Amino acid sequence: MNNILAATFVLSLLIGAVRAQETVVSGSVRDVDGRAITGAKVRLAADGLPELVKISDENGSFRFENVPAGYDTILVTAAGFAAFESILRDRPIDISLTPAKLTAEVTVSGSNTKLGDTPASVVIVKGEELETNPSATLDEKLRQVPGFTLFRRSGSRTANPTSQGVSLRGTGASGASRAAVLLDNVPLNDPFGGWIYWGRVPGLSINKVEILRGPASSLYGNSAIGGVISIDARDAADPMLDLETSYGSQRTPIVSLFAAADHKKWHGSLSSEAFATDGSVIVAMDQRGSVDTSAGVRRVSIDPFLEYSFSEGRRAFAGAEYFEERRTNGTPLQTNDTKILSGRLGVDLRSDNFGAFTFRSWFLSEIYHQTFSSVALDRNSELLTRLQTVPSQAGSVSMRWSRDFASRGTIFGGAETRIVRGSSDETAFNGGSPFSLIGAGGREVDLGGYVGGTFDPVPRLTLSGDIRFDHWREYAAYSATRALTGSSFTRTSFPDRTERAASPRVSILVRIHDGISFTGTFSTGFRSATLNELYRSFRVGNVLTLANETLKAERAKNVEAGILVSGFRDRVYLRTVAFCTRITDPISNVTLNATPTLITRQRQNLGRTLACGVEADNVFRFRNDLELSSGYLFVDSRVKSFPANRSLEGLRVPQVAANQFTLRATYSNPKVATVSLHFRAAGAQFEDDNNLLRLGGFTAVGLVASHRFSKKVEVFAAFENIFNTTVEAGRIPVVTLADPRTIRIGLRLHIGKYSGK
Repeated sequence: MNNILAATFVLSLLIGAVRAQETVVSGSVRDVDGRAITGAKVRLAADGLPELVKISDENGSFRFENVPAGYDTILVTAAGFAAFESILRDRPIDISLTPAKLTAEVTVSGSNTKLGDTPASVVIVKGEELETNPSATLDEKLRQVPGFTLFRRSGSRTANPTSQGVSLRGTGASGASRAAVLLDNVPLNDPFGGWIYWGRVPGLSINKVEILRGPASSLYGNSAIGGVISIDARDAADPMLDLETSYGSQRTPIVSLFAAADHKKWHGSLSSEAFATDGSVIVAMDQRGSVDTSAGVRRVSIDPFLEYSFSEGRRAFAGAEYFEERRTNGTPLQTNDTKILSGRLGVDLRSDNFGAFTFRSWFLSEIYHQTFSSVALDRNSELLTRLQTVPSQAGSVSMRWSRDFASRGTIFGGAETRIVRGSSDETAFNGGSPFSLIGAGGREVDLGGYVGGTFDPVPRLTLSGDIRFDHWREYAAYSATRALTGSSFTRTSFPDRTERAASPRVSILVRIHDGISFTGTFSTGFRSATLNELYRSFRVGNVLTLANETLKAERAKNVEAGILVSGFRDRVYLRTVAFCTRITDPISNVTLNATPTLITRQRQNLGRTLACGVEADNVFRFRNDLELSSGYLFVDSRVKSFPANRSLEGLRVPQVAANQFTLRATYSNPKVATVSLHFRAAGAQFEDDNNLLRLGGFTAVGLVASHRFSKKVEVFAAFENIFNTTVEAGRIPVVTLADPRTIRIGLRLHIGKYSGK
């Protein structure tokens, strides 16, 4: 008995000693003005022990109970603030966070470099900025960046997908994008036609969007002739569930989901979005007839992701995608639908001695259906003209290596191969009855490799450069027609085509002061003609556009110089860049003839276009809860040479407004509300190459307001085009309109350790 009592006494002493080493760590997180910061992520760290994590509450407070001995470091992060790290000393701990620098982290030229320290003209749209934008679709949200334009002013809410190619800096679009659009380095450009399905990326899955303006083929290859739009997906490391749902004008329900979980070294996520709208009648009121109906869409996207982490900097992952949409295109007989299945695999490896290696592979299978019709002049009747089916497949394998050399810089290199195949199978109608079967298509293979680096020879000077070589081949191309009323059959096999491109880039950044830098860049880019442009003709409304199997690749050269200014405790960021981009052999829709019932155009290589201008991006953070940002683009984009038709020389490039301006003012106080006002204006532009069909300028205002009841529940209201401004989107030759005023009311739910973006 005595032994038991003695043992109990000794055990009690040991437990007491252990408990004596356990402690409470508590405190608060505030900004430099003393305001509480809600949702800050507070971590306690120790060598060999798992991190302890808490989230600050509505009062900015946090508390860790029974913290074992050994935890000696506290780290705090919060959206919009610089990270805080310190040794654990005094308790309770009062932490003051300073505003984050207005320049953010972005991968440029193969290294992680602050935007203020790179010559690249990059705009970052953060997740919280997307969340406080009143628009319902990603492409409309990105219009807040001057120079971001689709083929026409209408967006993915109502527009045919073949008109959703994007251009930057006034390079002009023709349906196919003159910018590469990437989701975690996987291209979203349609393999057959080059346009973009903006609904493929669920809204809640986006961490940020980086827009690099100016030719960037030295790193990104084909389609980056005007720049790159890189969508960064959210990290799946923290268990969480985010749900956003809303309902609005034109019977528009939206549900978006992002969920993540982890188990030991496994991390997974599921993002999904369902979007539907009846849309609006896109033909101008005074030109409508009985056949004019609403243009709307029903779409769904599902994107599962799974990752295994071997150790820090070493992982393997797999992702998949299912996307489906169905559209009505403004008349009863004009519809289209799309299904996409894709997958991606990747491995990241890192070695202290040999650097970092990344391996990527992706594949995509798509099928697209569309109907075309001819509308009578009085718009009271229409006849079916074509039924189209487009099956296409694409795949790629790539490898990249990079290595940092302390403070001296980074070198990198990589290689990739891409294969595309696609065809257009169509039934042509005459007088509403089928009379022939038409087929066209081909295959393409592209091989590319690049090397480059970033160097800091002296403390205030950064030099960077890279060069890429591409070789591509188009083969097995054909066009065939079979009559349904007889035995007529014709088939044309086009000769194989081979082209090459060398894409160098060099740039310099000089820091003349801690807050002032000058930049200069020479860059190049190219875009090969898509299979759609080469081999398939199409008709939209009363405009027939013919294919051209002789099209050559577009090639661009760009020079730019800029100044960057930041200061006032990182509350001000100003960037102004002057640029000139010359595109040789740009592909344009050239008018061959026009009648009251039919306009006939053909895709042709113009001789040369030149786009010169100035762009400015400004951010002013007056207080931690009040921010004002603006952007402006002036660009003079004209045809400089076209020997085949001198009358086009000196005319403006279609679909490019000379002046574009945006303004965003955001007030954010978690205890009260978040209110964001958006203003966008653009000058006049032309629909056609002859500059005869003018689209007037416009201004549009949007507003979004939200209130957070708790860390988990938030309600919001979004108003697009508040004053119901008439925005002319196209003249074909009937005037079509962009979206009218829309209103949405919604709810956001946040569950988990960390729900910020």
